Amino acid sequence: MKNKNKKISIGLKKYHSHKIMKATVKKGLAIALPLIISVCAISEISQNTDSYISSFKPVPIAKEVKNPKTADNIKPELSVKEQIVKIAEAENFKYTDYLLRLLYCESRFDTKARNTNNRLGVDKGVAQINSYWHPTVKEEQADDLEFSVKFTMDKINAGYQRLWMCDDIVKGKSQEQLSYNY
Repeated sequence: MKNKNKKISIGLKKYHSHKIMKATVKKGLAIALPLIISVCAISEISQNTDSYISSFKPVPIAKEVKNPKTADNIKPELSVKEQIVKIAEAENFKYTDYLLRLLYCESRFDTKARNTNNRLGVDKGVAQINSYWHPTVKEEQADDLEFSVKFTMDKINAGYQRLWMCDDIVKGKSQEQLSYNY
């Protein structure tokens, strides 16, 4: 009886080790197969890309290229500062110089400027409109120069210029008195 139990025990051990080996091979294939497929796909893409790029023909560079913005009496694109002045003039805003100093101090006229204030939201756009204090202002609006300038002018006209950190820095100072030139 002992020999029979011993044979069964050896048989179970072999079966169990074979089962473990089979599971290991399956896991290995599960990892290796996608990797092999990825390498083959990348190789194919690389070969196709190389043949595609080599099909390009050199394009001669023109000696004189006209800027489409300035051709045919179309004015070149205005700088952000010039656009702010134009918007302020169109709205008959009285404090254009202050507005320029404020917006330059806040964002350096960068319409995509961002400043994270941790739990108090993010300041966005040229006017650094805060998402926590002004949740109704969408990101696209804050990045839109005209919207931001008009939003700022409305707040200044209503006496809320203190909403901006730079108000204390630029208030009552001329461009020459500031440490930067915009």
